[in-house]
Amino acid sequence: MVLQRSPILPWVKNAVLLLGTVVEKCWTWKAVLPTVSAVGSWHSLSGASSYVTSSQSNPTTITAGESYSFTFYTRGYRANSFRVDGLPSGLTYNGSSSSPNISGTPLSAGTYNIGITGYRWSGLSGPSTSTYTLALTVNEVTALDTDRDGIADTADSDDDGDGVADTADAFPLDATESLDTDGDGTGNNADSDDDGDGVADSSDAFPLNASETLDTDSDGTGNNADSDDDGDGVADSSDAFPLNASETLDTDSDGTG
Repeated sequence: MVLQRSPILPWVKNAVLLLGTVVEKCWTWKAVLPTVSAVGSWHSLSGASSYVTSSQSNPTTITAGESYSFTFYTRGYRANSFRVDGLPSGLTYNGSSSSPNISGTPLSAGTYNIGITGYRWSGLSGPSTSTYTLALTVNEVTALDTDRDGIADTADSDDDGDGVADTADAFPLDATESLDTDGDGTGNNADSDDDGDGVADSSDAFPLNASETLDTDSDGTGNNADSDDDGDGVADSSDAFPLNASETLDTDSDGTG
């Protein structure tokens, strides 16, 4: 009876209860943490000592068609699986719990709130973190206007404004080039051998015709196709000197007409 009336007993009971609560909290994955939104922000679960975070900027803005990569992780207990929701087309989560990453090339403009939730165990099981939100803005691609004529390339029939329609221009975005006769990737204006026949344009009578390089009689027909290369009126087949218009015969075959 004396013990029950003592003020010490309620104090001891309260101390025991408090200690039990502390011990229980030490063994659970859940605790109450505040939520902070900022660069590298960490979002706690209501009642979880682990949270998803990243060292990269959030929110972030990119342009459609631009490659993007976002790495995240958990602080506190390590999550053994993640659920990622709200990914735009072109972005994927690699499925890793040890090196989790979102990457790809988003193609559609828009504002996307990508949710990332960590789970204590694999297979999205066990206690979970609160959902971390990655705010990603994808801007539209600015219309390209190569020749700056006020008409976007997508609607312009001559993108580089060189006077050659794109459909006939080997270099539709380069106003200094329009032809590539030998298809070697170098435009004729910069190529020293346009037809790629091994004879420099400066020495080639037909710089755009790989089958001809000489025109001895300058009649406009290359020697390969001309039946009378020197134009002396005697066919090459009967001419002892087919490239010398002043000679056609060599009776003694001494090399002198």
